[in-house]
Order: sequence, then C-alpha cells, then structure tokens
Amino acid sequence: MPIRFEGPRAIRTIPTVVDTGAESSFVPPQVLFDIGCDPEKSGRRLPIITASHFSYLPAVVVPKIVGLQTVVANLEVIAHELPSETTVQGLIGLDFLRHVPAFQEFERKIRLLTHP
Repeated sequence: MPIRFEGPRAIRTIPTVVDTGAESSFVPPQVLFDIGCDPEKSGRRLPIITASHFSYLPAVVVPKIVGLQTVVANLEVIAHELPSETTVQGLIGLDFLRHVPAFQEFERKIRLLTHP
C-alpha cells in the first residue's frame, strides 16, 4: 500500500507492507535522505531483532506520514533497507498503526476477547 512521507525538503510516496508484528516502521535510508531527514545525521540508534540478527539502526523523525486515511506527525521511524527481493520499499509497524482508527478498534476488540 502506498504511504506518503513528507519532510522539510521533499515528499515521497513508496509502496509499503503493514506488519502488525513490528513495533516500528522501516523506511529506506535514501527515501529519508531525499525528504530531508538524513539518517546519517541522526545520533539516535534503535535496536531491532530480525529472524537472523540483532542490530542498532538509525532512527529519524519524519514530520508527516500519510496513509490508511490517517496523518501522523513527527513519527520516529527506523532507517532500514528491506531485501531487494521484496515488492515493497517500506514497512508500516504498530507505531503508525496505533493512530489508524480502524486498527484502534481492532485492538480494542482483541483486548475484550482476551481479557473479558
């Protein structure tokens, strides 16, 4: 699904996948650089655990992210390139999804089912 990333320098829309198992959203470093949120200048690194390894990757704040009929301001995302074999460039995690009304409703219903 296309998600739009707006920075101080530019706007880029990239194909992404929604991953409810990921706490954070991943955006390619080049996309972040293009919009003016240079991951190389970030002093912040966040730990990520994948199926194959553990890494600390740069995290940057994106001024505006638009998708799923939702606008999120100043969201911190992780600069990470997904494997070239994928058909998407980015990954939308729970950090963004928790702002989406339909997902908020889903989480509420799951809580009711698991904690009656």
